[in-house]
Amino acid sequence: MDFLNKSMYRILLGLFIAALALMAIQPYTDVGFLEPISVLLLAALLFFLLRFAYQKFHKMNKKGLKIFIFAFFTVFLLFQIISVTQIHMMVFGDPWHIQAQATRIMQGDMVWDVWIRQYPNLLPLVALNVGFMKLAQLFHVSYYVIFYAFNIFINTSIWVLMIRFLWKKRAALAAFIALIMVILPMNYDFLLRVGYSDGFAILVLLIIALKFDKLQKTETFGVWQFISTAFLFAVGYLARPNIIIVLVALAILGLVAFSQRQKYKKLWLSITKLLLASLVGIILAMGVTRGLASVMQYDLKGPDVFPTINWIYEALNTDSMGTWTPADRDYTLNHFGFETAKDANIAGIKERLAYLGQKPWMIPVLLLGKFGQLWSCGTFATATDYQLFSGHYNWTRGPGWLIDNIGAVNIFISTYAKALMSIFLLAIVYRLWKSKEEEISVFSLSILTTMGITLFHTLLWEVKPRYQFMTIALIILAAALSFDKIFSEKALFKPEKGKKKLLKIAYPVLSLLSLGLMLTLMQVQPKQKITVNAQQHSLNHFGYSKGSIELGAGESISQPFELATFANHIDFKSYATMEMKLIIEKKEAGGWKKVAEQAILPEDAITVLRADMTAGQYRMQVQNIQKVPVTMSLMTNTENLDYPYLIELPNDKQASFGFSISQRQPKTKFPMGLIFGFAVIYLLGYFVVLAVVKDDE
Repeated sequence: MDFLNKSMYRILLGLFIAALALMAIQPYTDVGFLEPISVLLLAALLFFLLRFAYQKFHKMNKKGLKIFIFAFFTVFLLFQIISVTQIHMMVFGDPWHIQAQATRIMQGDMVWDVWIRQYPNLLPLVALNVGFMKLAQLFHVSYYVIFYAFNIFINTSIWVLMIRFLWKKRAALAAFIALIMVILPMNYDFLLRVGYSDGFAILVLLIIALKFDKLQKTETFGVWQFISTAFLFAVGYLARPNIIIVLVALAILGLVAFSQRQKYKKLWLSITKLLLASLVGIILAMGVTRGLASVMQYDLKGPDVFPTINWIYEALNTDSMGTWTPADRDYTLNHFGFETAKDANIAGIKERLAYLGQKPWMIPVLLLGKFGQLWSCGTFATATDYQLFSGHYNWTRGPGWLIDNIGAVNIFISTYAKALMSIFLLAIVYRLWKSKEEEISVFSLSILTTMGITLFHTLLWEVKPRYQFMTIALIILAAALSFDKIFSEKALFKPEKGKKKLLKIAYPVLSLLSLGLMLTLMQVQPKQKITVNAQQHSLNHFGYSKGSIELGAGESISQPFELATFANHIDFKSYATMEMKLIIEKKEAGGWKKVAEQAILPEDAITVLRADMTAGQYRMQVQNIQKVPVTMSLMTNTENLDYPYLIELPNDKQASFGFSISQRQPKTKFPMGLIFGFAVIYLLGYFVVLAVVKDDE
């Protein structure tokens, strides 16, 4: 067992080195190709700046540290509120289906979305969103007030628990992590605007780690701890079933504790109780799922339910490197030629294994590709698969500068996020490198669970970068407990005299190379299409029922909209039964001024209108030019439409046109402004390097 313990940490060291290398150097992310040298240079600058802050905090007293932590939390809360109130975009995929299904249930329609029939794990999230909508009705507020408030609560709770835990260990470290909390990009995007189940998973994994730390100190696990753990794990399992990987990590540490009973005494017994409580939580979660299915008239054994092995089938797709594809989904859903989806998946798995058997060199390529996918996006900060539709954002509200430059903004944020993650992983790698043998600790549990999730998806399951994101709190916790190794005054980076000259030369050379790549190679990647304003989808435009309105002869209907920046292309969904007229008007001092008009033809589902529109207030007006009533499509179920301007119908209900307003000319993701920004950062970095080298002499 001693050999297992030592070799386990050597293996973990190798895996974290691989994660660090692939994450930092791999250029492809969800937002496009990053220039990899820029990640390394920005990481170097952040390393020295954070080391400076770390050392300053360690020289402060507790009173001063408390003031900083309070200030950081105030800023953190303010940034979250600004993010959800000032920046809105439409979501797609699972979150959209969940919201749409919850809205139908609120209206008494128990017909289930075929997408959710495929994935029963979405059922608890549908129930949660029904709860949000009921609370919104009770308090007479928008659904999104409850939705965003809940997401802020989950996000903030993660950091409150982590900083509270670290404060007990070392106050200065808690203040430093509070600073990290404020500057971490992932805190202001996906977790807030998309929500989904990742926040739950991150919070639950963190709480289990903190429970383990307490258990490891006291070596006791009472009845209340058992009950609370069972409930906690039930919540985590309902959110993301792959959370069970933490149980494998606990079992490994339990075996180590059992083999070293003289050292750890009865710790193995307490870990066993923790494991049993978690298993009770899984059973409880399964019971809750069955109860929800019964109440909400959902068939858990329906013909559309995907079998578990579907994700193993997807994991063996060498064309997509183990990621989800529409073709794999349709193969399982339709299972042509097979009696059940399970039969189709078994046959597909055999076929893909046979292919790998014929080309064994593809096995390491597939595994490396999946591993790289999981670690490709740093802190998973921007442009998730649930925020992009056809490769671009669909904004309903946002600052003009952000909308207009979203490609460049995403590139910079992703580069910055990768640089921060590089420092987190470097701290973990350096601690593992210097440690001959790790003891049982919350650090051990964190890194075992983090890599357990990675190996589970790499070796067995389908992959997405988001699946690794659920371990972000454990990564930061493990890094926090390792920062002293790289940030203390006696720690890493004391260059010898010969290496100081090399550093002075290498940094500017790499900076020039990075800027050169941005000006040339990075310009080749596809440009970013800018959608300025959109209302693309509603639950009654997704294959269930078509909302519509009948306009009498000569009648018109209009909807306001706002442009935060320039646009010149409108796609307008109408499905009109006869020809009508679409008019775009801009609000000016003297009233409404016509900007453009276009005939709406019944044979065209989408009417295209092109006109130059600067930032300002507008309205779309549809006129019935016929002498008889005409019916047109309209979004009439608006309970979960995140759009600030809706049509007020005569029956006191609201509705919305379906439209997308964009810029015809796509933009480069590496404009001169972004490149100049990187040049300034590199110049600052060079001065910092010179100062550090001089200080270390």
